[in-house]
Amino acid sequence: MQLSLDLPKYKWNEILKYLTPHRDESENVSMLCTAIEMTKESQTLNQKIYTFLVSNGLPPYQLPPARKIAKYKGGPGLIKVIRYRLDLSYGDVRDEYSKYIAANYKLTPLEDNQ
Repeated sequence: MQLSLDLPKYKWNEILKYLTPHRDESENVSMLCTAIEMTKESQTLNQKIYTFLVSNGLPPYQLPPARKIAKYKGGPGLIKVIRYRLDLSYGDVRDEYSKYIAANYKLTPLEDNQ
């Protein structure tokens, strides 16, 4: 059996509607609900974090502490999405973001131009 994950948004919204009442019953259901919520918008949470860091001149290779993010325009909103809307711990998001960077970007040391 194959499961097609290429569903239109309205189908994902229907699935989320049925899963939400059972979110606390299973960790797998909770993770699926969070994944659906994160993909409702065009960017994933990790892409939003990357865009935020780059647009504010912060190093994009690691997620800085929440207090530092809150000092920049859009930072408090990003923290609210992480903590309250998606109900994720900041430490878990930091770990997932590190994995995202390692998987999608090649980090190279800067060379001295002296």
